[in-house]
Amino acid sequence: YCGYAAIMMAATLEEPNDGPAYKIFSVEAVEQHARVARSMIELAGLQDKIQVLLLDLAVGSMTVSQLLRGAMEDDGKDCKDGSASRADFVFIDHDKSLYLPDLRELEANRLIGKATHVAADNVIFAGIDDYRDYVKTLANDGVVETTLETSYVEYSQAERQSNSVQTDVLRDGIELTVYLK
Repeated sequence: YCGYAAIMMAATLEEPNDGPAYKIFSVEAVEQHARVARSMIELAGLQDKIQVLLLDLAVGSMTVSQLLRGAMEDDGKDCKDGSASRADFVFIDHDKSLYLPDLRELEANRLIGKATHVAADNVIFAGIDDYRDYVKTLANDGVVETTLETSYVEYSQAERQSNSVQTDVLRDGIELTVYLK
């Protein structure tokens, strides 16, 4: 909610020499979080690389796909043949109950397709089994390749107390998926 993941990605990515510049769209659902994220992004000097989008969650409002499609069009990210471009990479780390519905919406609106990489964070700790089952089904059907990279919940660590180790580390994982079709 403060733009941390977008900042870390943008700070890590290099501009391609032979292709178009990248743009990161960070979607927030709370105005205050969007303001904080914009401030942090500006402080990091990455406002040209990251655009924070505010998703209005009111009934009947714009969907994630509509919001992203509009931002991509405004940024000139349409393909030369007139078709809208797809996302190269999607990082999912928001309301855990919306991982699967939002992924399926992005698929249905063709914002995700062949060669799109999707990383879904916190899938073990938050028990996001419907999402994991869905991408496993896609993998069985040859639509994606997917792997679970296990890790630990952010900011949890083992602490050493005298000669023993007190473990307060919480197991987690990130599901990494690549679309083949």
